Amino acid sequence: MDKRFFVPGHRLGLSIAEVVNHLSVHKAEFDLTTINDDFFIIESDFKKCNIERLGGIVKSGKILEVFDIKDFSQDILISTLIKSIVKNKKDKLSVILNFRGNVRNLRISKKNVLMGLKQTLRAEGIALRFPGDMNSLVSSAVVFDKKIKGKGLEFEVLADSTYVYIGSTDWVQDYEEFRERDYDKPFFDKEAGMLPPKLARIMVNLADTGKTKVVWDPFCGSGAVLMEALDLGYHLIGTDISDRAIKNTKGNIDWLMNRLDESGHYAGDKSGQFVFLKQNVIVGIHKVYKELGIEINSNIAFVTEPYLGPPVLRVLETEKAAKIIKNVHNIYIDFLNKVEYIDRQLGKPIDSIVMVVPEYKTRLGWIPLHLSKELKMLGRIGFSSPRWFSYLSKKIPNFDMYWFREESLIRRKILVLHKER
Repeated sequence: MDKRFFVPGHRLGLSIAEVVNHLSVHKAEFDLTTINDDFFIIESDFKKCNIERLGGIVKSGKILEVFDIKDFSQDILISTLIKSIVKNKKDKLSVILNFRGNVRNLRISKKNVLMGLKQTLRAEGIALRFPGDMNSLVSSAVVFDKKIKGKGLEFEVLADSTYVYIGSTDWVQDYEEFRERDYDKPFFDKEAGMLPPKLARIMVNLADTGKTKVVWDPFCGSGAVLMEALDLGYHLIGTDISDRAIKNTKGNIDWLMNRLDESGHYAGDKSGQFVFLKQNVIVGIHKVYKELGIEINSNIAFVTEPYLGPPVLRVLETEKAAKIIKNVHNIYIDFLNKVEYIDRQLGKPIDSIVMVVPEYKTRLGWIPLHLSKELKMLGRIGFSSPRWFSYLSKKIPNFDMYWFREESLIRRKILVLHKER
């Protein structure tokens, strides 16, 4: 078992859940040993896992050494880093050093550490460069450019209240690929809302049970979920009440498939992968199976952000929020009733449901959409929270799976249901 550190995106709960679900899919035992707002550490067998699939992790790496915070010093840090740097046996090397967590109690100057490294290794014939700021956190964009392209090393000094962990980064999220799928795709609809690609990928990964082969988004919009599912190698089904949405999704899927072919990053098998897109009202999605034209024996995951109501431009009055929630609730009822019908009546192998459940900001606080009756209905046919959900709820105080920013007027709670078979 190895220890790895993970630097999360801006929503810690979702980042941890995505990693833990990925480990569960590969039947790897794990222990979440350290949790901090800035990082978390997991002990597990990572050999079968593919961290590059993740959307909610900024960077990750191996833990090299662990020290009691009371015994830790600048000299110990320099000595530990020298051992790792010397192993690379390069005459010229870029080195990036970041501190996270409870670093104030360390009373160590990052600049002094770097200068100490430079002076010591100069005698060994190793010339060091230090990209980025020598006093503050170096961005992941700089780390990606300097580390992943084979030009250097990045070390993370991670401190909690008891221990200091020294980690060596071996993977950094390709921020440019997500940026391209977000801003460079040819078709989008601002009025209908746009799911961020990183959140879409997290949701697809949370839907994975190890048997999932098909991702179906019944509110596909401009295709954010399906684009991430395509990149991860799934078969795709996309339906939407809007003909414009279907055309947008098709255009974006074609655009992405061409780009993935050009880059050589395509994860799917084009000889066997299918994409089915159709304009369809939500109450008729059960009829879609009859129109696919091929036999689907693969397990299906519903991954979606349903209609959340009209654009919200300011904090709502409670009466307005209640009206929006009532209309939105009816759409959720229709959708989940059809999921139940497909699973029970048609006997189709639905593996999981991952969807956004909204909460609306009002002058009296956040008002959520409640789905208690619908969840009981799904529970009767075997859908429930994944087993890791209770583990994380006990391990992390106030654990949640929300996606929002401080200025958000609608926040997204991510509901994850897996089918127990």
